[in-house]
Amino acid sequence: MWQAVAELVSVFLAPHENLVETQQPNLASERRARYDGVIQYASRLLVVIESKLYANASDQQSLDINTKGLMAKKDRRNLVRWQVLLDRWWNLMELGVLGPAEAELMNDFFNNAEENFGDLLPYTDLERCGDNRGRRLRRLRAILEKATGFSAEVRDVLGHAGVKFPGSQVVAFDRVSLYINDDQLIVSAWPAELAPQYRRVYSDSKRAEALNALADDPAWQVNANLYLAYWRASGPQRWYPARHLLGPEYVKQWIEDFHEKRAGRRPREQVDDPEFRQWLVERKYASSDEIDSLDEWANKLPMDHFDIRPSIQVTRSWQFADAVARDSTGQLTAEVRAAINQLLTALDEPHLEDMQHKAANQEAAKT
Repeated sequence: MWQAVAELVSVFLAPHENLVETQQPNLASERRARYDGVIQYASRLLVVIESKLYANASDQQSLDINTKGLMAKKDRRNLVRWQVLLDRWWNLMELGVLGPAEAELMNDFFNNAEENFGDLLPYTDLERCGDNRGRRLRRLRAILEKATGFSAEVRDVLGHAGVKFPGSQVVAFDRVSLYINDDQLIVSAWPAELAPQYRRVYSDSKRAEALNALADDPAWQVNANLYLAYWRASGPQRWYPARHLLGPEYVKQWIEDFHEKRAGRRPREQVDDPEFRQWLVERKYASSDEIDSLDEWANKLPMDHFDIRPSIQVTRSWQFADAVARDSTGQLTAEVRAAINQLLTALDEPHLEDMQHKAANQEAAKT
C-alpha cells in the first residue's frame, strides 16, 4: 500500500452555483468519513468524491478529508456541478457514440433522473429543460444574463427571470423580465411606473409615438397597465383595474393626462372624491363596476396618500416551439438582446452595450 501520492483531488459533485474553488482541503481532519467514491491511480493520484443532491447541503465534507496517514504532495478541491456532468453525458447520447446497450442504460438513467431528480439535469438550452419548471427558470436566467450582460435573478413565485438595470443608466424603466406564458416566450418591461419614468415617457410625444410604433410588428404588444399604489407597495398590494383601452390609445391619452398633471401622488380625499372616480370611468381607465373594488382596496389601508401610476407593459413574444428551436442554435439570446435594444431605442435610452461599458468603467474606477 502506498504511503504517499503525488496529488490528492477532492471532488465536490453537487448542484451548488455560488461556491468558490479557493478553499483547500484539510487533510489533517480526523472525521470518520464515508465517501461516495474513491479512485486511486497508484502513487500518482487519489480522487475522493463527495456528492450532494440538494443546493442547500453543506460542502464541508469535501474539505475535511481524513487520509488516515496517507501523505499528498499536492492537494486541491474541484467543484463539479451535476448539471455540467450530465450535460456532457447527454452530449454523448446525441453524438451517437454509445453502443446499443450503453445507450439503453443511459436512457433509463435520464428517465429516472427526470422523474426523481429533475433539478439536477442540464439546462444548457430550452429543449434540454423539458417541462421542468426549475430548469426552465435557470435557462431563462442564463439567456437574460447573456443577452443583457447583467446579473439576473429568478422569481419563483411569478415564474420570471429578471434583470434590474444599474441605477441612473435607464430612466424610462428599470427592469426586464423573461418568462413563459402558455405557448409563448415573452420578454417584458414596464415603462412609466414611477415619477421619473412616466415623465421620461410622456413629456416627449416623440418617445411615446416611437413606443407605440413597436406594436406595428405583431411580435410586439403595448398594453395599458394603470394602477394605484402607495410607497413601496408590491404587486399584490396595488389596485389594478382591467385593461379597457388598447395600448397605443392608452399611451396617446396619457400624454394629454400627464400634461394635465393627472399622474402622481394624491391625498386620500382626492382619491375618494366622486370627481376622480368619474374621471377614471370617462377616460376608460376603469369601469363603473370596478369602483367598489377601489373602495375596498383603499379602505383596508391606513395610508393618507396614494400614487396614480400610468404604467405601460411592453412585450416582445416568440412562439415557444420557435424559441426552443432558436435557443438550440444560439439565435434566441441574440434576439432577446436585439428586442431589449429596440425598446431602449424607442425610449431614447442607451443600448445594452453602452450600459455594460459604463458599468465596467465605474467598476474599474473603484479599484
